[in-house]
Amino acid sequence: MHFSRRMLIQVSIFAFIALTAIAVMSLQFLKLPAKMFGIGRYQVTVELPRTAGVYPGGNVTYRGAEVGRIKDVRLTDTGVAAVLSLKSGIDIPSDLDAQVHSQSAVGEQYIALLPRRDSAPLRNGDVILADRTTVPPDFDGVLDTLNAGLKPIRRDDLKTV
Repeated sequence: MHFSRRMLIQVSIFAFIALTAIAVMSLQFLKLPAKMFGIGRYQVTVELPRTAGVYPGGNVTYRGAEVGRIKDVRLTDTGVAAVLSLKSGIDIPSDLDAQVHSQSAVGEQYIALLPRRDSAPLRNGDVILADRTTVPPDFDGVLDTLNAGLKPIRRDDLKTV
């Protein structure tokens, strides 16, 4: 099969446009350099007493704005270590509290970084110690306590309430 010169030029132009579109999408929308190679990011570890529902891929916020993602969650001897992948160029004070919050009623958890006072910014490899972190109460424990508290009440009295 023989292609005309015009057809080869059209296919070449189409291929160039398609490859350019894929490159732009990879760089801008999918943020592949940051995800695959860590370009433009740095890592900070947060020590937590338990997972509290955080998971890899969860959001990290600073003053309500998303500044990164939870890269990894692993067990330690004293609890859990959550490795955060934070965007470079955002100065987050190192003197801060890290709190686990629920983003929705379904229970999607995220980590909120809350500054205590002005201080040197976080750097790659910094650790936020467990005494600077808070997690929500264990929901199963709350339900068990509620159930135990309601057991002494007679059923008829409970229906009235």
